[in-house]
Amino acid sequence: MKRLLVGSCVVVAVVALVVSVGVSQGKVLKIGNFCDRLGPTQTVGVKYCPGFHDYMDLINSRGGIEGYKIEHNEVEHGYAVPKAVEGYNKFKAEGYLAVVSYGTPITDALKTFANRDKISLLTPGFGISDVEDATKFPYVFVGVASYKSQVAAIYQYIKEAWKENRAAKIAYLFYDNPAGRDPLDYVRELPKKLGNMELVGEVACPPPCAEASSQMLQIQRLNPDFVISHLFGKGPALTVGERAKLGMKATMISLVWGFSEDEVNVNGPAAEGYMGVNFVVMPEDLAKLPVAKDIADMYKKGGKEPPKEMNSIYYVRGIMNAALFTEAAKHAIKAAGGSAVTGEHFKKGMESIKDFTGEGTIAPTTITATNHAGSRKVRLYKVQGGKFVLVKDWFEGPHL
Repeated sequence: MKRLLVGSCVVVAVVALVVSVGVSQGKVLKIGNFCDRLGPTQTVGVKYCPGFHDYMDLINSRGGIEGYKIEHNEVEHGYAVPKAVEGYNKFKAEGYLAVVSYGTPITDALKTFANRDKISLLTPGFGISDVEDATKFPYVFVGVASYKSQVAAIYQYIKEAWKENRAAKIAYLFYDNPAGRDPLDYVRELPKKLGNMELVGEVACPPPCAEASSQMLQIQRLNPDFVISHLFGKGPALTVGERAKLGMKATMISLVWGFSEDEVNVNGPAAEGYMGVNFVVMPEDLAKLPVAKDIADMYKKGGKEPPKEMNSIYYVRGIMNAALFTEAAKHAIKAAGGSAVTGEHFKKGMESIKDFTGEGTIAPTTITATNHAGSRKVRLYKVQGGKFVLVKDWFEGPHL
């Protein structure tokens, strides 16, 4: 068991369930993970972060990577930038090569530090979308559909689904922080580019968006045909419930962090018709993949039942993050050629990821030295009969 203490921010103990087999002593790569299990997005973090650590434990139980053990630890930042900066400095002091960011404000604060310190920062689907430009942010990687890519995909779906002669009316509901504002240029400009649709309004929900009835009344007054919702934490479940109470007919389509089993479990039949995009497979798809059986077997060998979090969309995303970093580590070790693996090697490893599917959890993604975006593809789902029904398989929307 290893524990990181970051100032007054404690954290999370990471428990290796299985003793790694075949890992050479002393050959270690350190990879960190930020998490929010206590703050405004804890509903995500408590399911998302276990997926990351379970996959890292699985890799170690398989013998590590080219004889290297992955040392992985976590810092609880509570979605607060000061704690994240403090935690980042702790990771840096302890020689971590790569860190999974968590939250757009956190990524915004750390992006220049990562470049300065040559620590690869993975911001999978969080934002900031502009870090896709490798010339400006050489040590920051997106890997899967950014917020702008998610918005583009939703607009693409609306364009295809809307059959009336009049323009489709669209409202944008967002968490009023850098994450919610990140894709605003796409939100405002893509309707003009695609045609036969218009943005009729933008409604912001102030953090932590723990009450959203007034926002939904504003949305109702706009009388949209579609609502693109970019909320997270408790906001998505609240707004799905308010939509039903108000009898709104508009189709609500969420970006990835507002579409999960939570909205269905909290609202029951009121969640029917709710839609959302996702850049990983659903938990029921994960259950059919060998990696899910391997994780379950790892737990059983440790005398424990597989965690209930495996049934969460967020858990799958945790696996995906860890898989991207372990794939990069494989290439980084090769790039080092037997010498100590450095931050430069790890960056090169990230930029060597090609057609990688994360053991079946994502669409094939490729990251290069000039493009850190990775795949822009998502799947679109709809809640129907209390289940997630696939509406549109892997696809992407246009660039602005």
